[in-house]
Amino acid sequence: MRYWVTCLALLFLFVSLGISQDAKKKEKDPGKESGGGGDTEPTEILGKSFKEWKAEIHHKDPSKRETAVKSIMQFGPNKAYDALPDILAELKKHSAKTPVDLSFRINGTMAVSTIFKYKKEPDPKYAKDAVAIYKTFLKDDQMMMKIRTVQGLPFLGPTCRDALPEVVAMAKNTLTWEARKEAIQVLGLIGFEDKGVPMVPVMGEVLKAVDIDNERSFQVRIAALRSIGNLGRAADPTQKGPIIAKLNTVLDKDDDPHVLITTHVTIMTIEGKVTTKHLAALVRFLKSKDAEVRVDAIQSIGMLGKDAKPALAGLLDCLDDPEPTVAVTAIVTMANIDDSAKPYMEKVKNDKKAPEIVRAAATEAIAYIEMREKLAKEAKDKKDKKDK
Repeated sequence: MRYWVTCLALLFLFVSLGISQDAKKKEKDPGKESGGGGDTEPTEILGKSFKEWKAEIHHKDPSKRETAVKSIMQFGPNKAYDALPDILAELKKHSAKTPVDLSFRINGTMAVSTIFKYKKEPDPKYAKDAVAIYKTFLKDDQMMMKIRTVQGLPFLGPTCRDALPEVVAMAKNTLTWEARKEAIQVLGLIGFEDKGVPMVPVMGEVLKAVDIDNERSFQVRIAALRSIGNLGRAADPTQKGPIIAKLNTVLDKDDDPHVLITTHVTIMTIEGKVTTKHLAALVRFLKSKDAEVRVDAIQSIGMLGKDAKPALAGLLDCLDDPEPTVAVTAIVTMANIDDSAKPYMEKVKNDKKAPEIVRAAATEAIAYIEMREKLAKEAKDKKDKKDK
């Protein structure tokens, strides 16, 4: 498990470097945009045209209907939009008396969510129909159906708020923490008024879920904290005080280090600034005996961006951590926070005693910093030339 975490940390660094290189490439050749003259939609999937697969969405055999929906999606979400009315029509047939095959409903719902995710300005009628179907599926007896439905709900646009009562009910589900977690996360995405401020009843429900006396699963509490951060940063200034007061009670009562780390980040998110008090608390977690806690603290510091520069001194000690995952995560974080980390990366790179994967991370971090420095210099030179 730790090996994969380390690989993911390195992958994040490689992607960051790749993004910078791609940006530079596009600057040189602005005529080439992603998808502009590259991949085209296939004309056939498994020997059948889009029209043929579209017709099979209505097949009497549920397994063929499911295969049809999966094949339709391989034509790309834009083309799949043409089949959206057909998928919705089949999903709409479901009722307690005339149930539609569960596997088809799950895959059909996932297809609908994906289509809405990528389609610009879909027909409002389709969104309205989809929300009505999702409201039914959120009450389903099958937990996987409920989870896949709630996960896709935010992609349906503002109309999805019609399903808030069903999502709130799911957030109180006593059968499994996973259902509560998914619902709480969605509340943090859709629980806004038209004017952009959080809905008071939704915030109330999410705040309940962060209290250890009400919710024993630390993962649900963390999901609640993230939703509080997302909702709270858009709150009216008069609302933020009570929200932060509630979060301070979490710092006093909760015993899970991951929850405490997330709470510090959430408070700074709502306040809109990195504060010495909460940043120092995150740095203290870098000394935890638990390697997973140390990684969590490092990643959380990294989320704060350049404003977390005062934490660099604490992160330095992590470069010698006996757990390679911790060292790699620290390298990635330091490289993203500030270019002043480069000399320390050089030291790790040249340390023959350091694990190979840690040295490789340092090497990539140096390349990333140098690319960023180069882009910044070129941007400055371009500006200076324009000013002249």
